[in-house]
Amino acid sequence: LVTASDDRSVRVWATADSPLPAECLSQEAPDGQGADVGTAGGWKCVAVMRGHGSRVWDATLAPMGTCMGVVSACEDSIVRLFALDGKLLRELQGHQTRGVRCLEVIPELSS
Repeated sequence: LVTASDDRSVRVWATADSPLPAECLSQEAPDGQGADVGTAGGWKCVAVMRGHGSRVWDATLAPMGTCMGVVSACEDSIVRLFALDGKLLRELQGHQTRGVRCLEVIPELSS
């Protein structure tokens, strides 16, 4: 599960039986937010992506080589690509005004 927020962050949430590869995740609880959230299913925050200049409108998991990554769309008009450990990999700039409101990732097409 990936969430986007007005607090300029993106968070990745998982349960103990999550299919996310452990080697792709940070070994530390992000910002001390690793505690279980709620009582249903034992969800916990496993990564936080920071560096957005304003509100984040949309975010999604995306295949990136052998691991998954996160792509975010932000009010500052920049699309950002992150590794699951929270490391910023790339910023895609080019949109003008009003920000990027949504995005969609299409997995690689096999031939």
